Amino acid sequence: MLWLGLASLAYYFLLIATGTDFFFALHGGGHLTPVQVWGAALLLLGQVLAIPLRRKHPLMLFCVVMTLFFASMVLVVDRNAVANLPQLFAVYALTAVAPRRTWSVAIGVTASCDVILQLLISSAYGVPPSPVFILTYLTRSLSTYVPAIPVGLLVRVNRQRAELAHEVAESAKREQKAVALAAAANERTSMARELHDVAAYHLSGILMQSEAAVDAIRHHDADADEIVAAVREEAVLTWRSLRDLVQVLRTDIAENTPAGAAPLAELDMLVETARRNHASVTLAVDGELGDVSPAAALGCYRIVQESLTNATKYAAGSTIEVTLARDLDNLVLNIRNTQPTHVGAAAGLRGGQGLAGMKERASLLGGDLSSGPTEDGGWATTATIPAYGLSFV
Repeated sequence: MLWLGLASLAYYFLLIATGTDFFFALHGGGHLTPVQVWGAALLLLGQVLAIPLRRKHPLMLFCVVMTLFFASMVLVVDRNAVANLPQLFAVYALTAVAPRRTWSVAIGVTASCDVILQLLISSAYGVPPSPVFILTYLTRSLSTYVPAIPVGLLVRVNRQRAELAHEVAESAKREQKAVALAAAANERTSMARELHDVAAYHLSGILMQSEAAVDAIRHHDADADEIVAAVREEAVLTWRSLRDLVQVLRTDIAENTPAGAAPLAELDMLVETARRNHASVTLAVDGELGDVSPAAALGCYRIVQESLTNATKYAAGSTIEVTLARDLDNLVLNIRNTQPTHVGAAAGLRGGQGLAGMKERASLLGGDLSSGPTEDGGWATTATIPAYGLSFV
């Protein structure tokens, strides 16, 4: 706004200096009084100060600027001396924001009023209207309004394109978020089914052990008999509750890994199965894994399973390395594949439901999982899961 005001005032005073005798005694220059010159300058300044209305109230800006412009015409009696940048800017702002019907009607009415006002001023000073004068006045009016219309429309189109691109990007983000949430929900359901399977398996063992204990001490200690019987009743109740919950959670066929199995012991078989579709797959296991909780073991198994599926699907021809190590109280799992033979194929792994599900699984187990492209063009997934995080025994 500052630069527009300075440029407008500079242009105005340049016209006054070169077209009138107000500053210099010019031969043939028009004569203007101080009231006319400084009054028109104040009206021009008012037009500039109205510019901040352009964003929220472009029609109001247009009306204010044109009203002050017409007042300047009446004051100076020379349209050429008061036509300036604010009028062009007001037309631009109106066409860039307002609906087509609004700006077309507003500009049409204002241009008509402009021509009529010029005719009235000419008639007041004894110049009768003629076709030549009418054409001249019309040309002057068009020079004020027409040049700024295409600029405003171009800005309007670019702004609409930017808004549309923003909406598309936001829609894509919402869709991606919805997909991630759906994957997380599916993973939670799967984990609930698996964890309760594991819990039910171990509780059934507790039930059998408690029954054996009851038979062994039934004829020796009545108090112990009652305590163990209470344990048995609690185990029965828990087992029934878990069984009912598992039945509710089961919405499809059971997973390939049965309840109570030792998933980490099945990693060799899982890798061997992956080799049928992906020749170069290796597995390295380091550390004591015998005391790992069933939940952690099953979580590692599922992460390896999903990672091998992704690598086989999206990284054909690459070398896959699976390493599982015991680090104090954590299991550290690394699945890495080299650059696939098909360029750009690994990019399909980004943002997939499988990755979202693996991250959700690791988080629910009290650990974390990260994945992303490697420097050599491959893909790496690293998970750290507490070894005792969710043990049921």
